[in-house]
Amino acid sequence: MEGDFGRLLADAQLAVTELVVNAHRHGGGLTGFGARLDLERGCLVVDVEDGDERHPVGEPLDRRDPTAAGGRGWALVQILASTCHIDALPQGGKRIRVTFSLGRATAGRRSPSAGAET
Repeated sequence: MEGDFGRLLADAQLAVTELVVNAHRHGGGLTGFGARLDLERGCLVVDVEDGDERHPVGEPLDRRDPTAAGGRGWALVQILASTCHIDALPQGGKRIRVTFSLGRATAGRRSPSAGAET
């Protein structure tokens, strides 16, 4: 079980790093961040906010040029997170909320679709 938690933690760190980097590169900078454990739902919940209303886009990893530099972040987030939701913020910008199920550390990975919210 300890190895499962380590994998979950590594997945969450990578996905959140991608979201924060993308907020700086494409979203006008990070405007909000939060992380909490939701014990009722059994998941880690992370919110990343930026100043751009545009949703992230990207092709699924299996359709990307493997030699291309960059462009994999959103696809990675969708694969690593249990759920991804994007909401517009009243003051402008968006919130991307991702969850990581505490019970799914050994579950199979999902295949993301381009730019899809899951």
